[in-house]
Amino acid sequence: MRTTRGQYGGEGYIMAGQALFISTAFLVMIKADALFKTTLQRRVVIGAALFCAMGGIATYVMCYRIKTPWY
Repeated sequence: MRTTRGQYGGEGYIMAGQALFISTAFLVMIKADALFKTTLQRRVVIGAALFCAMGGIATYVMCYRIKTPWY
């Protein structure tokens, strides 16, 4: 790249995608009662969404620490 603006744009898209992924996981957890009928389905979906949310948060924090090493 000729300038560093392209790099910052790409990093912004990656972080925004991760934030969207995490938010969607939390939204699925909130709406599980309306989306799924049986208790087993709700528990499985909430567990999977919780796993995805925690993994997404860990990845988000890792990317943030790589970008800003003084934190």
